[in-house]
Amino acid sequence: MPIDEQEETSGDSLGEVIPLTPADDENDELPSSIVQLKARTASFTNSSIALKEPEISDNISTASVALEATPNLTSSTQLIASAEAGIIRFSRGAVFDADTMKFGAAVRQRLNEKIFGQLGWNYVQLKNRGFNLDDKRLLQQNSVYLNLEYKESLAENLYINPFYQFKARFADPTDRSRLSHTLGTELKYNLASNVETALGYQLTLDDYTKISRFDTIHRLKADVTYRINQALFVTGLVAYQFGSSSDDALDPENLSVGIEFGLDLPLF
Repeated sequence: MPIDEQEETSGDSLGEVIPLTPADDENDELPSSIVQLKARTASFTNSSIALKEPEISDNISTASVALEATPNLTSSTQLIASAEAGIIRFSRGAVFDADTMKFGAAVRQRLNEKIFGQLGWNYVQLKNRGFNLDDKRLLQQNSVYLNLEYKESLAENLYINPFYQFKARFADPTDRSRLSHTLGTELKYNLASNVETALGYQLTLDDYTKISRFDTIHRLKADVTYRINQALFVTGLVAYQFGSSSDDALDPENLSVGIEFGLDLPLF
């Protein structure tokens, strides 16, 4: 799964917040029908956001609450539906603060014991702080995507997870609309039953459809997750981004360090 797939949380390209939190792990076996309450809070440094600015380095805090339903359609097919509200806060000042609303739906298919496919849609709205009707809308985006994942056990407690994603984004303002191809892999090692480490790399090619711009972005990340119990976890993560853009005003190089606390609470 792409490092930033959770995100559409706050964008996933040059000129947008680069989320640090890794995508939620997905078990090889599709779980029983369940509805979960998911809460996340994170703090990280040296990420970039650009509304009209190419890059701003800052200390950033995020928080979100989501409801996620994952009913099984068949023994190998799962429906995933979610709704989420969140906030992004900058130490630089309230002028950059934003609130987010997100909705998503996808079908996840186990193609064989090691290969999964997922076809989905998501909607993201990013607005100035406060969900009032007269607030300035910063971004409204619909996306459709296709994920392919391969999961392999290399040794005891050691796993590799290569993946590919195609995503088409249709955004307002339209200069955010683009077609993206992402190819990457993640190596996971379980230090203990409740401690997991991961190293990840991904290459993303962003072709903007409404403006003359093409980005080539490389991302490296390393994280450690400690599960306090079945519902609570904490993750520390460092991520480094580099690459190139046809827009000379944009510099993709970026180093981010952060920590996230999470709650996954089954409701029924």
